Amino acid sequence: MEYHKVFYSHGVSCSLIIECPGQELTGGKKYPAVILCHGHSRHKNDGLDGLSHMLAQEGFLTIRFDFRGCGKEAARKYYLYCASEWPYDLIHVINYAISLGCVDEQRIGVAGISMGACTAVYTAGMDKRIKAVVSMSGIGDCYEWMKHVWDWQGGDFSQFVRSVNEEASAAAATGTSQMKNVLEMYHFPAKDKADKILEGITDPDACEYIAWDSLQELLFYKPLEQCHNIDQPIFFLTGGADELVPHEQSERMYHAVSSKVKKIKDYPGVEHNIPVDPQM
Repeated sequence: MEYHKVFYSHGVSCSLIIECPGQELTGGKKYPAVILCHGHSRHKNDGLDGLSHMLAQEGFLTIRFDFRGCGKEAARKYYLYCASEWPYDLIHVINYAISLGCVDEQRIGVAGISMGACTAVYTAGMDKRIKAVVSMSGIGDCYEWMKHVWDWQGGDFSQFVRSVNEEASAAAATGTSQMKNVLEMYHFPAKDKADKILEGITDPDACEYIAWDSLQELLFYKPLEQCHNIDQPIFFLTGGADELVPHEQSERMYHAVSSKVKKIKDYPGVEHNIPVDPQM
């Protein structure tokens, strides 16, 4: 049974979907819960719906949600302040889950893909109510990751960083930011950017644009800095065919966490979006 709800993160309304293995959220039963975190410029149903269904069949209550700036109902769509806002969005989802009364507070896990994995790891270092973590194609150091992407695409990373810093300065003075095709941040080719615009037309939840100033803090985002605080069980999954986020990002986090219960596994032939890869 699915329930479409909203939660509030610092007063901002965000959309979420609860999937319950039973027919009702009430009735006294306490469920183990898994909170699912989508990636950068994506949304709660981007592959996470299928994973949610599978987990619910195994007896877990799941919550998948839109981070601030994402989804068709976002108050400020395209403003993706991942480092400053997303960890607190996840914390407020945990608060909301506990408010339901049907979640076992000692069995709350988080699982994320890509930037959602980045946020799951970062937040687990702060919030010990998170009892287990799954990171799929996660990022430990966003600056090094973005440099990798620009080098891979043959772009001028230094010029990209300058453009982001200049836009952040302009936004600080004016209160507004340029909106650019989200794939500009990866220096992807024109055809990919055209496909992204088409996706925005066919899928109103998609983020085809991004506020350019928001990329400054993304470059500062470094979950590796929280890894020494993570003593919860944690599992890192990577795709052997993932060209966007290299395996080394997860490997560095794996070695940095304090947890004695940790695992890392690379899946040969699997691409970046692990939850929707047909081989998984």
